[in-house]
Amino acid sequence: MRTIIAGDMLLVNIASSQANPEYYGFYIADNFEGKITMMNPDETIKFLTEEYRGTEKFTVQDGYIFWNGRLVAPYGPIYFQYYYGSRENNLTLWNAMQQRRFIGWDNMGNSYWDNAGRRVNVFTPSGKLIADFYGENVNPYEKSQFAVAPDGSLYCLSYNMDQDKFELMKLERFW
Repeated sequence: MRTIIAGDMLLVNIASSQANPEYYGFYIADNFEGKITMMNPDETIKFLTEEYRGTEKFTVQDGYIFWNGRLVAPYGPIYFQYYYGSRENNLTLWNAMQQRRFIGWDNMGNSYWDNAGRRVNVFTPSGKLIADFYGENVNPYEKSQFAVAPDGSLYCLSYNMDQDKFELMKLERFW
């Protein structure tokens, strides 16, 4: 399963053979008391379209959820299916998206994807690959954790086994 926090919603997406994505939703209210209830895909869509009273802007289009105008796609194929309509249009991109974990967006709407904790891909909102580079951990046996800032800078959390500590590195946007 792939997960993304979209404001006050936690949205989980699972691989599915259905044409539309399946989002399982958790609403995190202001008076959060440490317990949240999972909504199934139908309940999640109904909640966001009819009952949601939070601080964020969610829209739903053909089963796809958008947060502040950006497609919520923690699972790669959902991103591909929305922008390309079918798996047959671009087999190379489809295969790439199958193997990627969603990292986040920058303020230009580009999406960032992690491949096995070692490689980062950046796609434009229309799905064009604009950056493909390695962000390898200082320890070749461990995977890095990536996060993207609004300006497109990447932060990489890695474990340094030689010094027995975690290191946070910033990679300024260069693409």
